[in-house]
Amino acid sequence: MRALILHWQPLGNPRRLAVGGHLAAILAAVGAESAAVFNAVGGAPAALARLNVDCVLLHTTFLGTRWIEPFQYWRARSAWIGRLGVPVLAFPQDDYDHATVLDEWLAELGTTDVFSALASQVDEIYPSRAGGARFHQVLTGYLDERTVALGSSGPRLSARQTDVVYRAATLPFWFGRHGQLKQQVGRVALAEAAGRRLRNDISSAPEDVIAGERWLEFLAESRSTVGCESGSSALDPRGEIRAAIREVLAREPDAPFESIAKGLPMGWDDHRFFTISPRHLEAAAVRTAQILVEGEYGGILKGNQHYVAVHADLSDLGDALELTRDPVLLQEIADRTYEEVARAPEVSNGFFAEQIRTVLRGRDCAPGEALEKGFVWRAMRHSAGLAGSIGAWSRPGALIRRG
Repeated sequence: MRALILHWQPLGNPRRLAVGGHLAAILAAVGAESAAVFNAVGGAPAALARLNVDCVLLHTTFLGTRWIEPFQYWRARSAWIGRLGVPVLAFPQDDYDHATVLDEWLAELGTTDVFSALASQVDEIYPSRAGGARFHQVLTGYLDERTVALGSSGPRLSARQTDVVYRAATLPFWFGRHGQLKQQVGRVALAEAAGRRLRNDISSAPEDVIAGERWLEFLAESRSTVGCESGSSALDPRGEIRAAIREVLAREPDAPFESIAKGLPMGWDDHRFFTISPRHLEAAAVRTAQILVEGEYGGILKGNQHYVAVHADLSDLGDALELTRDPVLLQEIADRTYEEVARAPEVSNGFFAEQIRTVLRGRDCAPGEALEKGFVWRAMRHSAGLAGSIGAWSRPGALIRRG
């Protein structure tokens, strides 16, 4: 089998740990010796069609270009994929953002299978069900064996020098009220921790972003972390919500969320596209206790069993943080979460890879066979001089670096 994996990584930008792990799991599913990984900066050049691949896998990052300004050019440049007549597996995330654009694009690309964390809400998000593709329920990220092993040797909570840590980007208003909750969690946690003289490292500043292996170290240095479910409460079919919000902010840069929300279409912010995040699994893997807004968390994390649950209005977050003074209870929760969640087969990269293999076998595309000699080098020759080709190829068998 010859597999082509398309992803998108701006050259020189650091890759988040979860993104690298996700991409590595997809590569493992088809076999490192069976796939070529192409960084489609600027789109996927049509010259790649001459490679006669047996299947194409569209990574989350490739599909995430749909909200970037040059997208229409990149979309047209990648249209040849839909004419190949081979299984096309797509791994979208943030499906609700430019949802109809994604739906139409996947149909154009001849997508046969969609792996989504929101597969149970497909009719709400995908008008054409991606042109009739099959949908498969997955997580937004998984754990590899090396990450899980950290929890077997890390320090106990009583020995950790920080009480609570948190990092969250300031999300734009078009992620809805739930997107604002992520920032509110950090803001309230910082105020409560400071007022109670708890040792903390909480920030939403861009310069404080932590990527790669350092992220796991950061989590493992603290007794606890705070957070909420990943996702959005807004549905933006073609980016109209985003455009309307930007228009208001261009006139009134300091306009608050509530004021802007009132001027948008009724029901735009009434959705529940929520799920568990890779961050929750990573915290479980390093036995860091989690203090989270109560939610479903994909049915994986259960309140006051795997995390300390707080109300959505965060009125009891300060009291929950007081638990970090006596880590005995938190240690019990962290240990239980490690055993029941982090070590569960269903959250492992291997489980995810087997899901992909099962689908490929059902499509008469058997994974694991080695690429014929020269496959990647022909690909490099065909794409030579085209945007996205410089530094874009991973040789067969090459490991995708973590971080």
